[in-house]
Amino acid sequence: MKTSQVAKRLLVGVVFTTLSLQLCRSAPICGGVAPFSQNPQLAANFDTFLGVGVHLGGTQGPYGNATAVIQDLSYVGARHVRDSAGGLLSGSNINGQWDPRAYDKLAAFNQAGIRFDIIMGPNMAGDLPKLEPYAQSIESLEGPNEPEYTKYNYKGLVGTPAAEQIQKDLYGAAKNDPALGGLPVLNIAFARASSTTNEGQLANYADFNNVHSYFTHGQSPRLKLDADLRGTVDTPGKPYIVTETGYPSDAPGGPNGQFNAGGHNMVDEDVQAKYLLDDVFDAFDLHVQRVYVYELFDEKPEPQDTDQEQHFGLFRADGSPKPAAVALHNAMTILHGDPDAAPVPFPYSIQASPASGLTCNLYSLLLTRKTGVYDIVVWPEPTLWGADYKRAPQPAASNVDINFPIPQGSVRVFDPLLGTQAQSEYHGVSHLSLSLVDHPLIIETRGF
Repeated sequence: MKTSQVAKRLLVGVVFTTLSLQLCRSAPICGGVAPFSQNPQLAANFDTFLGVGVHLGGTQGPYGNATAVIQDLSYVGARHVRDSAGGLLSGSNINGQWDPRAYDKLAAFNQAGIRFDIIMGPNMAGDLPKLEPYAQSIESLEGPNEPEYTKYNYKGLVGTPAAEQIQKDLYGAAKNDPALGGLPVLNIAFARASSTTNEGQLANYADFNNVHSYFTHGQSPRLKLDADLRGTVDTPGKPYIVTETGYPSDAPGGPNGQFNAGGHNMVDEDVQAKYLLDDVFDAFDLHVQRVYVYELFDEKPEPQDTDQEQHFGLFRADGSPKPAAVALHNAMTILHGDPDAAPVPFPYSIQASPASGLTCNLYSLLLTRKTGVYDIVVWPEPTLWGADYKRAPQPAASNVDINFPIPQGSVRVFDPLLGTQAQSEYHGVSHLSLSLVDHPLIIETRGF
């Protein structure tokens, strides 16, 4: 399981927007008026932002049907997947001999426009040549996964020292590989930011910081995600990718969350949907370059809810979508953008009174979908799940005012929990009052 110059780099047909040196964070709205003018980000960049963790090595269970996997990834709007080399390449030996025809899922995903981040391990010297025929399907390679839990053995080293040496050797081997040398290499993914190596230890052996961010005791994502990004210090000056994040969800009719030694607890499916929307928008707002939600499917039915690892999926083990899958599908559909849109500054303000109860737990993100069309995403982050493994009391609705100094020809309000159609529409307005409760709303404005 588990501000500075902006440069764009084209990597196997996919654009990473690289922010150098430090994370940029928009300030939350703290019971007052937010800055009156903002520079929008391209909604098209959000289109290419979402990735999902998968386990394609097996032929049984929901991951055994590559066609269904591709369809479900397309449904949620994910163009990027993360899997291990060991999983992808398993089953590709016939009578002890490597045969690339035996396991061609990479090519199928490539044809569907989906690219892979591939986790490498101690067998990388043998795995890299096997991946070469699929170079067009791969957009990044990644160092060892969660060495706190996987006790790697490599060149006489064990645990984290072994993982560090694998990372160093992977970086050198990958950069010198004739087919894979142009790919970025992500750093080791530690399960906890506190486990990362000494500051700067791997700065010369990775192109991206690699972060896992999970949330214990039902906490909402923003503060923990921010802390995890700040706490990842072993490759300073490099941009960030979150390769695992998510919430396990309690099965319908289950015992409402079981805590286990893994340190997480399950929330219900409704809370999973709301928190994951927060999580994805938080990551984009914090200028993470890509986020991989863990994971696409619950791997097997487990109605007793005693094994949280079986419940992280956006889809249930039978392939049916959870509310989280539907919410992500709706958000990605609403925000689908034109990559050639002109990001012209758009003046507006958001005001929340101290009496709203939102204090500093209200965030806003401005996107431009196409020239002259803007989307303001606004979301509160109340706690929806308690440390007692039960749903917290429903937050009270809070009124938030959005003001436009230039009257807008059309303003439409979307709720990604409810669908892809606008829930309300207004014309010729310079002021909009919203009632926010516990998840993001999307406000589309057109000046014509």
